[in-house]
Amino acid sequence: MLTCVQGMRRLVGSVFFSMLFLFGFFSTNVLAVDSQKAAQENIVYTVKAGDTLYGIALEYGVTLRQLVMENDIVQPRLIRLGQKLIIPARGDSSQPFGMKYTVVSGDTLSEIALRYGVTVAQLVETNQISNPNLIYVGQMLTLPLASSFTQQEILSAGGGYVVGVKKAGTVVAAGWNEAGQGNVGSWSEIISVSAGAYHTVGLKPDGTVVATGSNLSGESTVADWKDIVAVSAGIGHTVGLKADGTVIATGNDGSGECNVQDWRDIIAISAGNGYTLGLKSDGKVVATGKNECNQLAVSGWSDIVAISAGDSHAVGLKADGTVVVAGDNIYGQGDVSEWSDVIAVAAGAHNTVGLKSDGTVVATGYNQEGQCDVSGWKDMIAITAGGNTFGLRKDGTVAVAGENVWNQYAVLGWTNMGHYEAGSQGTATVDPTEALLHQVANLLGESPDHLPSTIPLNPGYTYASAAAERTEYGYFVTFYETKGLVPINDAALNNPDIARQVATFEAIVYVHKSAATKAIDHHDASEGFSPDAPTLDLGYGIVGYQNSGMGKTLLAWNEGNWLLEVLYPIGNQIGPDLAKNIVDELESIFLPPPNDAGRIRVAVTSPSQTETMVMWQKNEVVYRIDSTNDPIDILDMTASIKQ
Repeated sequence: MLTCVQGMRRLVGSVFFSMLFLFGFFSTNVLAVDSQKAAQENIVYTVKAGDTLYGIALEYGVTLRQLVMENDIVQPRLIRLGQKLIIPARGDSSQPFGMKYTVVSGDTLSEIALRYGVTVAQLVETNQISNPNLIYVGQMLTLPLASSFTQQEILSAGGGYVVGVKKAGTVVAAGWNEAGQGNVGSWSEIISVSAGAYHTVGLKPDGTVVATGSNLSGESTVADWKDIVAVSAGIGHTVGLKADGTVIATGNDGSGECNVQDWRDIIAISAGNGYTLGLKSDGKVVATGKNECNQLAVSGWSDIVAISAGDSHAVGLKADGTVVVAGDNIYGQGDVSEWSDVIAVAAGAHNTVGLKSDGTVVATGYNQEGQCDVSGWKDMIAITAGGNTFGLRKDGTVAVAGENVWNQYAVLGWTNMGHYEAGSQGTATVDPTEALLHQVANLLGESPDHLPSTIPLNPGYTYASAAAERTEYGYFVTFYETKGLVPINDAALNNPDIARQVATFEAIVYVHKSAATKAIDHHDASEGFSPDAPTLDLGYGIVGYQNSGMGKTLLAWNEGNWLLEVLYPIGNQIGPDLAKNIVDELESIFLPPPNDAGRIRVAVTSPSQTETMVMWQKNEVVYRIDSTNDPIDILDMTASIKQ
C-alpha cells in the first residue's frame, strides 16, 4: 500500500514477508508453466536429509549432467548429508520447471495453481500467504514441485469422452457414455479425475477414490482405497499412487499391468492399454504389462519429469523441455525429436500432444479425425488426449479437436474449470507497490513477524527488494528501493541506476541474554553529564540532556527501556528540532518492546544527511537497523516489526 506521512514527503511500500517450504503436486500430463526472465549466478547448496541429486537439479532448473560435471561427482546416487554442491548458472534466463514464479498483472492464485498442478491451499501453505485473495504484482512465489510430482488432472480424455473438474469440485462429462462412464453428475469435492475407456475414477481431498462405469474386471473396485494422491484409469484397470510412494492397482491383469506391488519411490503414474508406467523420484521410469509394440522400453530414460501412456506408446517429458517416446510409431506419434520448450505431454490413442511454455500446443500422429489440428490454440494451461484432444484455457474454458460422433464438442460450453478449493479461490491481485519479497523469511528461516513490513520509498522508486543471507551468528538483510521489479539477491541490486540502499537489518544471536543486553550499551541519559549541563524540553514531559565537545553536541534522553541520542554540530538547530520530531513520532507509533534495553542514535553528518542506528534486545538476540534515510522513516520501518 502507499502511506502518506508528514505532508506527503515520502512513499511507503508495505512488504508482507512469508515463509515458504512444503510439498506440492504436479500434473504429469496437463500442466503449463509460464516462462519468466530472471538472472541467476552460481550458488552453493548444502545437501540435507532426503535430498537426491535429481531433486536438487530440478529445483534449481539445471540438469543432472550439469551438477555431476560441475561438482566432479563420480556416483550421482551417492551424495552426503552436508555436502556442498555448486549449482551452475543457467545458460538461458527462462524460468525452469516450477520452484519460483513471479506474479504478473492479471494473475490470480487459483490460475497460478492450475498452471503448476497444485492447489491454492498448497500455495497458501507453502508461501504462508495470509490472504489468498491478495497477491502482488512482482511477488515471488515458491512452487513446491521438486519434492512431489503427483498428478492432479482437471481434464482427462478417454475413449470417445472427456471428464473435467469444475472449481466448485463438481465433475462434468461429455461424449460416449455406453457403460455409464459419464455418470459423474453427483460427484462433489473432487480434486482430480481420470478417464479410461469404459470407466472414470475421481480423487477426493481425503485420499479416497470414487468410480463409475464398467466394473467387469474390477477396475472400479476402489471404495476401500485410502491415502491416495493420484489416480489413473487405463483400459480395464485402475492404478493409484499412495502418499508413501507405493502403487496399488485393480482390474484386468491379463498382461501384468497390475503388477505394481513392488514399486517404490514413485511420484507419478499413467495407465495405458494393458500396461502401466511409473515415474520414480530419481527421474527414471518403470513399466509393466503388455509390450507388443515395445512401449515398455523406458528403462533407459532419465531426467524425466512427466509421463503419459497411450494405447501402445509411452511418452516422457524431460527436464530440459524435450520429449521422448517408446512404442508404436505407425502414425508418427513418436516423431517428437524436434520438440522443445514443452512443459506438459499427453498421449492419445495414436497421437502425442505437447503443451509449450508460451501456451501453444503441438501434436503429431494419427489425425484422420483432426485430433492433431491444434496449431491455432493459444493461452492453454492444460492438455489431455484420448480419442480427441482437449485443452484448458486460462479463463477456464475448453478447446477440442477431433471427431464429434458422441457430442464431445459439448465441452465448448464448459466454464469455470479448474482446481477444486474448499475455501477462497484466490481471485484478486494487488498492483505493484506491494510486489515485495515474500521469499525473504523463508530464505532466512525466520518468522515474518521478525522482519519489517514497511520499507520507505523515495520519489522515483516504485518497488522494494533485498539482499539477504544467513550469517554465523544470525542473519543480515540489506533493503533496497528499486525502479523496477528486482528479485532478492539479484545482481541488479548493485546497479545504482536501478536500485538504492534503504537500510540494513541485522540479527545477532548471543550466547546469553546478559551478553545481548550488554551489547546495546544502554544507560540512563543523565549519566556522564555535569550537573550544570543544559537540558532541553522535548515535550510530553521528556527532558533531554546536552553535552558538547570537539565541535559536536550530544542530546540524550530516555523513553521506557529505550535510550535515544542525537549527535549534531554545535549550535545547529537541526539537532534539537530532529529530537523533538522523534519524540512526536514515538507518540504515534510503537517500537518493538525490548526485554531489557533498546537504543536509537541519530548522527547529523550534514544539513541534509543523517546516519540512524536502531538496536534492541529480545532475550539473547540483538536486532539492529542502520540507514542514511530520513530518521523518521526508519523509526516507522522499525515500528512495522511485529515481534
